[in-house]
Amino acid sequence: TGDSVAHNYASTTSYITVMHKSISSYGCRDSSTQIVHVLKGPDANFNIDTVLYCIRGNEFGFTDASVAGDGNNDTYIYTWGDIQKDTFNTATRKTHSYGDTGLYAIKLWVRDDNGCYDSISKSTRVHPNPTAKFSQTDSAQCLDANSFAFTQQSVSGSPNASLTYAWDFADTSSTAASPLIKYATAGSRNIELIVSNAFSCKDTTNSGLRVYALPNPAFAINDSTQCENDHQFVFTNASNIGAGEGSLSYAWNLGDGNNSVQTNVTKGYVGFDTLTVKLVVSSSFGCKDSLSKRIEILQKPQTELVRMFSDSCLDSKVKLKAIDREASMPHSVSWLYSNGFSSTDSTSETSYITEGAKSVRLIVGNARGCLDTLNYNFNLYNNPIAGFYAVDSAICFRGNEFEWVDSSDLQYGTAINYVWHFGDGISDTSSSKNSIKHKYADTGMYEVQLQITNSLGCADTTDRKIRVDYHPVTQITKINSDSCLNSDWSFKVADALEPSVTAATWDFPSSTTYTDSIIVHRFAANGTYNIEVEIENKYGCKDTQDFDVRVYTNPVALFATNDTAQCVDVHRFNFTNQSTSSLSLTYVWDFGDTSNATGTNAFKVYTSYGRRTVSLVARDNLGCADTMLESIYVAPYPISNFTINDSVQCE
Repeated sequence: TGDSVAHNYASTTSYITVMHKSISSYGCRDSSTQIVHVLKGPDANFNIDTVLYCIRGNEFGFTDASVAGDGNNDTYIYTWGDIQKDTFNTATRKTHSYGDTGLYAIKLWVRDDNGCYDSISKSTRVHPNPTAKFSQTDSAQCLDANSFAFTQQSVSGSPNASLTYAWDFADTSSTAASPLIKYATAGSRNIELIVSNAFSCKDTTNSGLRVYALPNPAFAINDSTQCENDHQFVFTNASNIGAGEGSLSYAWNLGDGNNSVQTNVTKGYVGFDTLTVKLVVSSSFGCKDSLSKRIEILQKPQTELVRMFSDSCLDSKVKLKAIDREASMPHSVSWLYSNGFSSTDSTSETSYITEGAKSVRLIVGNARGCLDTLNYNFNLYNNPIAGFYAVDSAICFRGNEFEWVDSSDLQYGTAINYVWHFGDGISDTSSSKNSIKHKYADTGMYEVQLQITNSLGCADTTDRKIRVDYHPVTQITKINSDSCLNSDWSFKVADALEPSVTAATWDFPSSTTYTDSIIVHRFAANGTYNIEVEIENKYGCKDTQDFDVRVYTNPVALFATNDTAQCVDVHRFNFTNQSTSSLSLTYVWDFGDTSNATGTNAFKVYTSYGRRTVSLVARDNLGCADTMLESIYVAPYPISNFTINDSVQCE
């Protein structure tokens, strides 16, 4: 309502009929219409390449994304938020750089050829870059002990102080803030540090360092082991270092307290020792390395000749031993004796066939050919001649006692010792020449030895054999099984050590004598008898043994029969035992028809007539027995028969 009105069509774009109605104060009415055309204007829009940029080298890119309305867009106006403004006639991509950090509001105005326009605003932020910085302990170090410490000094440049680190050490890398780096090879390196803040804004700084190579120490020795009495050590330097690593200087420690700075050294030492020679090589950059080598100045052999034979006797072995006091065994040995014998063993042994003055030359060498020579003189004498004889060379064991008589020839000096070895582990020592006796505790062959020593220490030994004969060992065997008076007793004698006896003598109490090894004897009466037997072996040694035998009386077998003749039809033979003995008895009855019984008394009924022999064997518990026989008769039935002259006769 009203005389004039204004209206904004916010969403409608087209031809629109506008009606105007008028009403007078008198209520009269009229209306009119007109057509208006609402044009669609542009929709402004743009895209920013990124909304976060770092200040260093920033360049924002803006790409138009506006949509045209009913007209053609022909004007673009950007206000950058930093008091600058740019107007463009095309929608091509635009760029803009900011000179300071901060938050910026960018606004785009778009107008078309109908005069319609639209605008849009967007924000972006420019972040500060960090500042990369570090310090290092030393920019040049030697390879052997290099250890480069890098101290972080970078700053973020923004309220968020967090940083990340990317180190490039040429040989390796690290993300630590302040790393510690050790190089394995020499050379120059460029060190680069890239620092990033929380907004990925970066800064880079570089530095250089140098790892100096170590010298390569080397030297040769003409001979590392030489003899003390003739030596000269030559140390030839062969040290080197890589190109560009500086010049070299030398410091020798010669191991005996002396030093040298010469390139090469020739040195002689006093005495013998084992030393370490050390060469320290230094570069002009102060880098050092060293090499040590061992040398040995060998003492000439400390020769000692040891006499290993105790006497000076001709038949003794001359035994000498070479010793080098500086070694467990001499490295080389050469012996040359006056008898022409030579040896290369550390211990030599030889003998001479004549007495008198003798000599030997000893040359000892050590491991490197150092030599020492000794001459040794000695005398040898003839040995005594030991001798003895036995009074009896074979004796039976029981009661044996041997006697030996010395018959030795001393040759030189006086006898100082006689040693008798009897062959049974027993010895006897006497200081004077004598005869000696000895008893043996066992049989066998013994070797008796006499060792005689004279006052010069010369000795001789001789031996003789003697025999201690063993006695036979009597074994008596009773051959018969019983011990009864009426039996033949059989005995056998044997030697337990030999298969047969040479002689035997039996002596019975009845003055009966036998000389066989197996004999038979019958005793005349019962009782206990002592029998003695002596046997002799092939050596004439004897043994005697006696033993007792008990002769027992035989039992008396006796029985009575109720009737020795009975009729076959009605009979029973009863046998009553009447045997006698001082010992308990057992009985065996034989009834003559293959039947038998073992009781004390017996009876028998026969099934047929005829004559039988009944026997009773009575045996005591020692096996002695007696037998009684008796004949019995079983009579047959009589045959009754008769005849009548006439069975019918007149009265």
